[in-house]
Amino acid sequence: MLMNKDLPAVAVHDVVVQNQAKELVVCTHGRSIYVASVKELQQLRDTILEKELHTFALAERRHSSRWGNSFAWWYKTDEPEMKIPFFTKNAGKVEFSIVSAKKKDTVLKKWTSDAVKGLNYEVYHFDLQEDKAEMVKKWLAENDKKDIELKEADNGKYYLPKGEYLVRIKRYGVEEEQKLMLK
Repeated sequence: MLMNKDLPAVAVHDVVVQNQAKELVVCTHGRSIYVASVKELQQLRDTILEKELHTFALAERRHSSRWGNSFAWWYKTDEPEMKIPFFTKNAGKVEFSIVSAKKKDTVLKKWTSDAVKGLNYEVYHFDLQEDKAEMVKKWLAENDKKDIELKEADNGKYYLPKGEYLVRIKRYGVEEEQKLMLK
């Protein structure tokens, strides 16, 4: 078990499943403690394993105006991160897109990634595709959303404003989507 390739090939002295947190805790000899989510693993059933693609529900997230910014020049930039869990029956390329829940044809970010056979976790940083920022600013102005400001962060990126979005995952013509709420 590689646990996202972070677990070194060393002796394991203790393994515990934290039922409430839905986490697997692995203690190694002289190295550290490693924690992996088993939430999605616990949901796998034959009906899911037979499908080419399956997506899992996404937790609601709190938006922050600090995303992409740093408290001071000596601090690390605050880069948000969300893991998108999905299952694929076979390894290969997977297409991801973030779209507006209200205007479902409006793609705000699109990318591809290589998936392994089985359970995968794709990392998304809540950033917009570079050429979409002006479109989102225009939409906010047209829809009288004065309480929501979209501005470039210190790291040069634009981040999704508060709202409701869809995460679409596509593989071999099969497409699934999950709701993403930013409050």
